[in-house]
Amino acid sequence: MVEVLRSVAEINDIQHRGASDEEMREIAQRAGMDPRGMAGYYAANLLEKRDDGLRWVSGPGHDRLGRLLALSGVVILGSPAAGDAGPPSATACHPATQPEDHS
Repeated sequence: MVEVLRSVAEINDIQHRGASDEEMREIAQRAGMDPRGMAGYYAANLLEKRDDGLRWVSGPGHDRLGRLLALSGVVILGSPAAGDAGPPSATACHPATQPEDHS
C-alpha cells in the first residue's frame, strides 16, 4: 500500500499531474500487484480517477500514507507530522560525528 500511495503522490506532488494508465500498471507491478487489484484503492477512497482519466491520491489517501510512513518512522518534511523540524543537520546522520559507545 505504501508503494502505491507514495508513487502516485510523488507524481501528483512533484510533477503536478495525475498518474496515467501506464504509470498505474507500472506502480502495481512494483508493488507486486495485478493492476486489477487497484480497484480496492478507489473503493476505499484512497485514490480517485478524475474526469481526464488521470489518478490522484485523495485526501483520505494522503492521511493513510502519512500514517503508514509514521509507522515506518519516515517523516516527510513540510508535512504536519514534521512540525517545525527542518532538514536534518549534516552531523545528525554522519557516523563520524556520533559519540562512541564505551560500555
